[in-house]
Amino acid sequence: MGFREASKFSRIAFGLAVGGFLTDIIGFPTPYWISGVGFSQGLFQTCTILGCIKNPSELLLGWGKAVIAMEILGFLACLGCVVLMVLYVHVKNDQKILQTAATGLAFAAAGFILIGVIIYGSELSGASFGWSFGMTIVSGLFHIGVGVLNVMDKLSPQ
Repeated sequence: MGFREASKFSRIAFGLAVGGFLTDIIGFPTPYWISGVGFSQGLFQTCTILGCIKNPSELLLGWGKAVIAMEILGFLACLGCVVLMVLYVHVKNDQKILQTAATGLAFAAAGFILIGVIIYGSELSGASFGWSFGMTIVSGLFHIGVGVLNVMDKLSPQ
């Protein structure tokens, strides 16, 4: 039992899960979801040339709170997916329940992350989106790949 005994699909899915986790942990908390000249804004803070200030939660609109909730839920599902993929690929290749749970969490993470991105993008459709916004989208797409590869692994003949 170990990484070498895991299937090719599982090893690739593991790499995508780690990549999705890294892009999500870099993308969603950083203040570059919207960027302009001397100005950038994220979910939690707004920055100018003079410095950064925290976005007060009591002033957030309902859609802003929904985006934050979706992104945090997506991050937690992403974290759970990575933990289960580590256990499945490196420790317990024979425990298919770990792979099944990781698949469910991967699709949940992708869903939450991309729903948050869609809400944010639709509310601020005329804005100039920054690299944080793009990295968060990439994270959601990575997690779709993790889920699809795990399903393919489960359906492939051993």
